[in-house]
Amino acid sequence: MFQISTRFRYGLRALAFLAGYDPSHTVNLHFIAEKENISRKYLENIFKLLRKGQIVRSVRGREGGYALVKKAEEITLYEIMTAIEGHVSLVDCVDNSAVCSRNTDCGVRLFWKDYQEYIGNYLTGMTLLDFKNKYLENH
Repeated sequence: MFQISTRFRYGLRALAFLAGYDPSHTVNLHFIAEKENISRKYLENIFKLLRKGQIVRSVRGREGGYALVKKAEEITLYEIMTAIEGHVSLVDCVDNSAVCSRNTDCGVRLFWKDYQEYIGNYLTGMTLLDFKNKYLENH
């Protein structure tokens, strides 16, 4: 079964937590790790990817920490996933038809291509704020 990585799951949780703060202020990573019960070292690695993907910005120093680059309603889950995971393909042949000799007449490949597009559209259509409001506000 296709599984979402722990990196993405934890990154999404940490970003949803960060979305509760004004983007003009930074939040210490140690504080996020403590509140979300995630290893700070693990979050450091995730936030390096998020910074490189221009999802968060960092500020060094005593008052330093992380903040979202854009408002939570302007960041899609697809942007977050690709920042953390890079390009995701459900099966090799969807993005590289050369891996299979049946690529031109394979209905199953077309199914996987459609399914991958469906997931991509779903993640593109949901913002970080949508996610936070729908799944985390009352929990």
